[in-house]
Amino acid sequence: MKASHYVIEDIIKSLEDSDTSEVCEKFAHRYTDDKELVEILSVKSPKAKKIKELLTELLNKRKFTDGSGGSSLWMSDTRKGSAETTLR
Repeated sequence: MKASHYVIEDIIKSLEDSDTSEVCEKFAHRYTDDKELVEILSVKSPKAKKIKELLTELLNKRKFTDGSGGSSLWMSDTRKGSAETTLR
């Protein structure tokens, strides 16, 4: 499952408050299917500032593509009474 932009915001906040390597390991382990996120979090020499920049770019991308009715919605049709209201 891909991490939503809300999760990415939480990761950025956590980087400010906690140890960078611990936060990166925790979320990389939790979202193993999200290749973009894992790639950012598994940088060899993690610097919080660089990781925050990369995460902010991903955050803006996810807000635009996934949050605006893209193809990765959970249901194919969410209209009430729709015959095709099924999980994807």
